[in-house]
Amino acid sequence: QPNTAEFWPRRMANETSVHRWDAQLAHGVQQPIEAALAVDGIDEIIRVFIATDAVDHPDASLGGTLHLHTTDAPGEWLVQIADGKVDVTREHGKGDAALRGPASDLLLFLWGRQPAAPLEVFGDQAIVDNWAKIIDL
Repeated sequence: QPNTAEFWPRRMANETSVHRWDAQLAHGVQQPIEAALAVDGIDEIIRVFIATDAVDHPDASLGGTLHLHTTDAPGEWLVQIADGKVDVTREHGKGDAALRGPASDLLLFLWGRQPAAPLEVFGDQAIVDNWAKIIDL
């Protein structure tokens, strides 16, 4: 919760990691975000930002179920928009679409910093495209 003390160190670590990547990109040096930090960043963006903001997006009803799977650190999520809320579980499950790849690439996709292209995409590409619109924070 944003109004608790333990929220802010996590928020600042994740914020800094993405902006560090932005700064390095501007100088032509792309180093991935460390996997464990990226996994935490994925969990944060899904549970804090997407879960609270995505249901208000005009394309939210088109979201379907998205399975996210990191390949370089333990991390799997099943994310679904239904009945005006976002349901997130940390589990392996079949979604309408799935994105699989390194945690850094998955996090950067979720923050709109890069396309899904570096990731493996399974299932309905339209679902992935709609999620990209929904999570455009």
